Amino acid sequence: MLDCKNYSEWTPKQTEKDSKITGIEDNMPHEVAELICLNCHERWIGAYPQKTLLKNLACKCGATGLVIKTGQTLEVEEGGK
Repeated sequence: MLDCKNYSEWTPKQTEKDSKITGIEDNMPHEVAELICLNCHERWIGAYPQKTLLKNLACKCGATGLVIKTGQTLEVEEGGK
């Protein structure tokens, strides 16, 4: 049985490697583009991993496979601004 007063028994030990903060963009290249849902005609700017197929994107209306790009991929400046 774990003693709740002794946190070291049930929490993983943090190492220096664990404490390094790495931006998600460093490990997952992504695209940013204007998208439209062919079901509800909603338009939005979406960010998704480059490996994601458009047929796998879902709209907030629940339609999957009906999302397309309306134009070119948008460029994201360094630092996300």
